[in-house]
Amino acid sequence: MSKPMLLSDRVPVPPSVQASVVEGLSIAIDAVAARAAPSHRFLRYGWYAAALSAYGGRAKTLVVEEDGVAAIALPFVALGPAWLRLATVPGCYWPFRSFGMAMGASDAARARRRCAGYPRSATACGSGRSRTAIRPRTR
Repeated sequence: MSKPMLLSDRVPVPPSVQASVVEGLSIAIDAVAARAAPSHRFLRYGWYAAALSAYGGRAKTLVVEEDGVAAIALPFVALGPAWLRLATVPGCYWPFRSFGMAMGASDAARARRRCAGYPRSATACGSGRSRTAIRPRTR
């Protein structure tokens, strides 16, 4: 009845994942960029701020945290008519159609991004010159 439990018998607990949308560009963008793939570490706060000052728009940021540490930071601005509910990643153009995701972000964090209303791939684009269009799912 009181058999000792070895560490090797322990069932790992999945990370606690939480998603939130904040107004403006989040400071979590830099924290995620520091842990991103080397090819994506330039996608920092300044990259998106420069795009906003050049092209305009009011940004929001979807931040997904694993155990209290930011794993994904997805800034976006409204695109097109409001009734379409489209969004785009500022500063997103070929070949840099991406956003910050920490290396080692769990499947749970990526699923949380999808559950927050975004498609599996946030890099779908109509043409090489257009910005990434993200359309939230209707509920």
